[in-house]
Amino acid sequence: DQLHVHDCATRPAVTVAADATVAHVRQWLESDARGTRHQAFPVLDRQERLVGVVTGREIREAPSTARRILDLVRREAIVIGEDNSLREAADVMAREDIGRLPVVAKGKPGILVGIITRSDLVGAHTRRLAEYRRTRLRPRR
Repeated sequence: DQLHVHDCATRPAVTVAADATVAHVRQWLESDARGTRHQAFPVLDRQERLVGVVTGREIREAPSTARRILDLVRREAIVIGEDNSLREAADVMAREDIGRLPVVAKGKPGILVGIITRSDLVGAHTRRLAEYRRTRLRPRR
């Protein structure tokens, strides 16, 4: 029985707007409001489409020439579909050396539905092992 990304992804993901000013988002990060402790944030355009990912570090250390969050996006986001397996998500994270993946809707690659992290993958594996032990492995008498 295989688990899929939609089984474990965090929904909704904490996002930032592509046209938000770096100064405004930096101020939000410093506020310690809910969601500000995440290490990275999907960036959405005005049509709510995923345009990239920025890290908190990139926002905090942004050069003065960066006016908008979109200026900090260096490449297209590496994503995973909600129907992909957790194994596929782990493979992408390992191959790309990243700790989180934006999760996109089935058949709609620009539509963000959540985010999945390495911690989510480990948590899912831990729960499956515990369930296996509980139901399959019985103590000897």
